Amino acid sequence: MLFSSQPMGAEEYYIYVNADSEKIKSGDIRSLKDAKIGINKDSFQEILLREWMKKYNVEAQVIELVTSQDESVQMLKNKDIDAFVTIDIYTESELFVPAFIIGQSDFYFAVNKNRPDLLSDLDSGMGKIREENRSYNLQLYDKYVRFSVINYYFPPDEVKWLTDHGTVRVGYLEDYLPFCAKDPETGELTGALKDYLELASNCSKNLKINFSAKAYPTVDAAFDALNSGEVDCVFPVDLSCYDAEQVGVSVTTAFMYSEISAMVRKNTSHGFYSEEKLTAAVNKGNMNYEVYP
Repeated sequence: MLFSSQPMGAEEYYIYVNADSEKIKSGDIRSLKDAKIGINKDSFQEILLREWMKKYNVEAQVIELVTSQDESVQMLKNKDIDAFVTIDIYTESELFVPAFIIGQSDFYFAVNKNRPDLLSDLDSGMGKIREENRSYNLQLYDKYVRFSVINYYFPPDEVKWLTDHGTVRVGYLEDYLPFCAKDPETGELTGALKDYLELASNCSKNLKINFSAKAYPTVDAAFDALNSGEVDCVFPVDLSCYDAEQVGVSVTTAFMYSEISAMVRKNTSHGFYSEEKLTAAVNKGNMNYEVYP
């Protein structure tokens, strides 16, 4: 086989545990002490796991498995092992939680060794895509893999924060369709933000999040409400990390995108494209939680 000169993406390797595990806590390396971690024997993942354990002084037992993927997962279900290492695209969201990431590796296109002409075209095409959009691979991953496989379980500290805090209050611009607006008849939120909050409220497997939304005529008014504690976050926000730091807020990862394109004639080799990221701002004191749709 011949391989493309540039990677098409990367796969990540996680230590998965049972969702109801009381022993191993996501993000708490100390909870892995004496745990039985299953791994495919002589695999690349085993090398990564042992290096990761050495780096963080993890005192766990590595169980080398020669069973099939399904059989290994069944061992985790039966609790014959406490954890299992596999790639990020494998999961049963009702049962398993990705507790730790141990590494990643690139993957490439493969071409028949007798088709170097095809490889040349492939490399040329990938090069053009990279020139126009350096984030293309990451965007594909986010669209087709990440949000379809990552398990949505809040860790205990975030569950406690959300439980103690109660309803998450969202301030929004009252006239910013199609993203958000105040319905003139009912006074309720409408637009894409309404759909997003409905989705986000049920995104977690172990906690329902309640949202309330309040309209503001300007961004400044919404920010005043954020600073006074009247709301917990403001949407939409288009601030760089530097600008957010200057005004004393933190900006979430983007959860909506607006594509802006221009049409050109078919025989024109180049087009124009830009992308606006829509994020939310939260007070720096409220950084104990993050909502994943």
